[in-house]
Amino acid sequence: MSQIVKRLVILVIVLAVIVVGLQIWARIYPDWLWFGSESINLSSVFWTILSTKVSLGIIFGFTFLALTLGNLFLVWRFVLRKTSAENVIPIGDSQINLGRRLIIGVIILVCVFFGIIAGLFSVSQWETYLRFSNSDQLSFAQIDPGSYQDPIFGKDIAYYVFKMPFLRFVRGWLFLTFLFLTLGTGVLTHCLGETRLEEGPSSISHRLCELICLLYAV
Repeated sequence: MSQIVKRLVILVIVLAVIVVGLQIWARIYPDWLWFGSESINLSSVFWTILSTKVSLGIIFGFTFLALTLGNLFLVWRFVLRKTSAENVIPIGDSQINLGRRLIIGVIILVCVFFGIIAGLFSVSQWETYLRFSNSDQLSFAQIDPGSYQDPIFGKDIAYYVFKMPFLRFVRGWLFLTFLFLTLGTGVLTHCLGETRLEEGPSSISHRLCELICLLYAV
């Protein structure tokens, strides 16, 4: 990769970070002015919401990244290391040789990109998480002592109102994450030419079966 291409990539990344940062600031700054105004004076609410959003984005984003990179390490161990060092892509009369480092680098960038998306997707659940984390002492027994429990599982109705929505979100998030890992592993294996599924605990077919089992378990 030439120096011009490297500088161009760095410039694109810097511009993307600046644009995204300005968009985030454009959304945060009006809320900060409104909550911190003299008539409202609820700056603590603003910081609670902001800290919750940041925490959810970091936790879910890094969890997704850790799962994808861990799966990538296993795929590299079972598939990439067995492939040839050169992967040729024909473009017209010329050819481009893709080495293992470039392939792994591109895959890591893709994982980071989807990790950011997974983190941003979880940010929208800040209100659901606050209801989940602050509802331990809430009960419908004070409103209706006779029928405040679920007749089947015996749980307080407050559980289904305050806690269950966030738990359903976590379940759906895990399902989409393992679905992404399963599809990504299959596509990556096929693109690298590892179409013959070997047997044994260290084979790629065994890894795919594990991911499918996790997908069904979620």
